[in-house]
Amino acid sequence: MALSRRIAPAQAFELLTTGEFVSASRAHAIGLVNRLAAPEALAGDTMALARQIAAKDPGAIRLGKAAFRAQMGLPLDQAYALAGQAMVDNAMRPETAAEIGAFLDRRNT
Repeated sequence: MALSRRIAPAQAFELLTTGEFVSASRAHAIGLVNRLAAPEALAGDTMALARQIAAKDPGAIRLGKAAFRAQMGLPLDQAYALAGQAMVDNAMRPETAAEIGAFLDRRNT
């Protein structure tokens, strides 16, 4: 079930019915994976992505992750309503106001 939510139904059905192995480049092309890395760059690329995420506000990440999971499978109008509420909830957090202020300060210098 998770596969059919990750990639196009026709692609998922083909993989299901053929049982074929998928190369890294094909997995990337059909949206099964987000990124590719050469074996020798894998650890460095992974750590760079982890540092990028870790540098973000944990509360905002937590809210975004919960909203993303909750909207999966909802009809589009309900998904937008849920995402809109999550954005409002995030905007109301004191940490978010501080981050917006810091961004505006950097932009104006």
